[in-house]
Amino acid sequence: MHSEIIHNSGLFDFTVKEDGGEVLGTKKAGEDEVTTLLQKEETLTFDSGFSFLDDLDPGLYEFTAEADFSKGAKAPEQTVELTRMVLISE
Repeated sequence: MHSEIIHNSGLFDFTVKEDGGEVLGTKKAGEDEVTTLLQKEETLTFDSGFSFLDDLDPGLYEFTAEADFSKGAKAPEQTVELTRMVLISE
């Protein structure tokens, strides 16, 4: 089973911030429309573009990814947001 979606070239808007603290980085999705084929039970991977993630100090961080997409040119646009708290230890 698979689904084809139309989305911005970056797919996700990303925000990374310290828990209860300042925003460490944001990155907006690209503006070009592209099509991605989603396959059932297949992982979709992407590069956030945040090189500083490799050097985060230990602590609690909030990662948010938001995507606007549609299942066709005439289909209504949908928004999906995913937020995860991540604890980085030594």
